[in-house]
Amino acid sequence: MPIFLATTAASAALVAIALLRWGEPGAIAMVAGGALYVLGMFVVTVIFNVPLNNALAAADPASHEAASLWVRFLTDWTLWNHVRTVSSTAACALFIAAIAAR
Repeated sequence: MPIFLATTAASAALVAIALLRWGEPGAIAMVAGGALYVLGMFVVTVIFNVPLNNALAAADPASHEAASLWVRFLTDWTLWNHVRTVSSTAACALFIAAIAAR
């Protein structure tokens, strides 16, 4: 959890720093990378993945409700996990581009 929160805080800080240094090379890539990471990884996790995890954890494994939750979990959670993966990878590429531009 500390790494999850620290990378989100670092990405948000990079957005703020880039906005303060808007005219410098790499600022646009740094803003885009930070925003993409915060929105595509952190916000997606909080809004979509965590509630799905919690609903599944709260369900009785032997119930009919759990079976329908698994169907939803497998499709929805996997979709949002792919969004997180692509967002994190793209953010990393943008951060590398920002460093290379300096």
